[in-house]
Amino acid sequence: MKSGVAGVSSGAVPASRLLVAAVAVLMTSGCAGSRPGPAERRAPPDHAFRDCPHCPVMVMIPAGSFLMGSPETEEGREGDEGPQREITVRAPFAIGVYEVTFEEWDACVSDGGCDGYRPPDWWGRGRQPVTEVSWRDARAYVEWLSKETGLSYSLPNEAQREYAARAGTRTARYWGESAEEQCRYANGFDRVLARTNRNGLAMFEEYGLTFPRCADGQGDGTAPVGSYEPNAFGLHDMIGNLTFPAT
Repeated sequence: MKSGVAGVSSGAVPASRLLVAAVAVLMTSGCAGSRPGPAERRAPPDHAFRDCPHCPVMVMIPAGSFLMGSPETEEGREGDEGPQREITVRAPFAIGVYEVTFEEWDACVSDGGCDGYRPPDWWGRGRQPVTEVSWRDARAYVEWLSKETGLSYSLPNEAQREYAARAGTRTARYWGESAEEQCRYANGFDRVLARTNRNGLAMFEEYGLTFPRCADGQGDGTAPVGSYEPNAFGLHDMIGNLTFPAT
């Protein structure tokens, strides 16, 4: 597919309830048509919840099985995306609806957590996804969440991350096979950046890859969380905008 956890018993869920916080780590090329601005951030699903006032908004993901990895015929497939295998996620878990924001990260630092680290903000703070965060930094954040809530948070493992991103699909992208729909769902490389980001264009040309000819109006840089349409589980930016750490 293109692109924390602790068992907390719950009376409503017989299996372990897994709480997962998706933390953005590294910057990727921002995508530049019809994308809502920050004031039009898409609301979370009705069943979303927070475990504390400054905690990430989360939703429960049902248990189930999925085909992990991508077929050898998929364009742009990398060597670590196979072989495909059937994976069963045996228990429901919760995961963040949005990438962790600077606003949420700064709350951690203000409370004495996250080792006091304040990442640089290249495109603003607030509802922008936090950037320049290492795997160790992300672990410090979920440890703070655990202390703050009395629950046990950790980072998602690779299978949980892909299962949540696919949201029941088997296509190259969670919206389907067509890259041309990207500008509705993801902040990635598009025709505007092809004109302004020569290094990015060179990479696509080197590997013989195609990029969507749409334009989402974002330009270079991250987009505020919730700017694009979610997948079937109600999760945003599971492709594009930033990359994520996993256990």
